[in-house]
Formats: sequence, C-alpha cells, structure tokens
Amino acid sequence: MKPNPPMIISPFLSFESLLQNLTDGLRKMPRGLTPYRVVVPSVHLRDWIQIQIAKRLGICMGFQFSTP
Repeated sequence: MKPNPPMIISPFLSFESLLQNLTDGLRKMPRGLTPYRVVVPSVHLRDWIQIQIAKRLGICMGFQFSTP
C-alpha cells in the first residue's frame, strides 16, 4: 500500500498569496492518478479556488476538495 503524502498546512493573510503558494506547489509536484486533497473552510472559497486554478493552469482537474 502506498503511503499518503505529507499534509502541508499553508496559513496566509490573503487569498492571493494562498493561491500563489498552492499553484506553485502544484507545478512542482509529480502528477499521478491520486487526486490532490485540499481542505477549505467553505464551499464559496472552494468555488473561488477552482476558478482561479483553472485561470492560472488552464484546467482544474484532479482535486478533491473537502470542508471540515
């Protein structure tokens, strides 16, 4: 069984810097069939992040967004 990747906690004061950190990290991570898990505090922030990732990377696919 393949071990789970480490959890990365990214506290930021602005959504823009959080998004920049997330997309920079995604560009460096190897791609596979396992979706990236992103925990967000609300569905509204999830929707915004999905739109912004698609604008920056061309597509937002392979993510599993969860809310607490």
